[in-house]
Amino acid sequence: MKRVLLYESSRSFAQFMKYVLTRLGYQMFHVDNANVIFNEINNTVPDLIIAETNIKELSGIELCKRLRADKTCSSIPVAIISIDGAIDTRQEAQKAGCIEYLTKPISARSIHELMERNLPYNHKRRNIRVKMQVDAIISTGSKSEKTKIVSIGEGGMYACAPKPLKVGTTINITLLLPSLKSPLELKGEVIYTSEAEGTEYPRGMGIKFLGMDNNTITLLRHYMESYLSDYIPESLPSADVS
Repeated sequence: MKRVLLYESSRSFAQFMKYVLTRLGYQMFHVDNANVIFNEINNTVPDLIIAETNIKELSGIELCKRLRADKTCSSIPVAIISIDGAIDTRQEAQKAGCIEYLTKPISARSIHELMERNLPYNHKRRNIRVKMQVDAIISTGSKSEKTKIVSIGEGGMYACAPKPLKVGTTINITLLLPSLKSPLELKGEVIYTSEAEGTEYPRGMGIKFLGMDNNTITLLRHYMESYLSDYIPESLPSADVS
């Protein structure tokens, strides 16, 4: 799992970022203190650092400058997400070597796109893919079985299965999404299986959706974006931010 270090003074924004990044499949660490930021970088060895410019002790731009001058950390990309949208600040960040500069407020899709531009998985995901646990009924011929879905995107999903179906198997899927009046009826194909060891998911299979119409794609996209954006600060205990 790829690691993201957030250097941010706002605890509520840090909670929101952790909420979204965790559901997108990343591990996030949070630091709000300039005195410990370099120790945290050495300890976590992040794949990406996201920093705020408006931290008096050490701004995100200054942090980027110091990292670029340090041979052991110079390769870690630094992105800025800030309340400061001034052109001068953007130019200063660019000169410092920051890879991105985004201004708050920021949406879940913008966070996904930031990750995809800078921390793509082995197969680049143009569309949002989120961790969520929902039920589905998978049918092959006359046989149907209820299973748990642990990851879903616009193009496919990962289903838990003690006995995964063979790669290439075509299936019918009844996707039971909470809050939707009716389940989504889809078709799919098993494109890989996993034995769970060394992976972040239980034993199961990856499924590619087949022949989805535009209305279904739009509905699924909006559902996932809503799922990522339903963050309420009071719903997360302080211990959720590390």
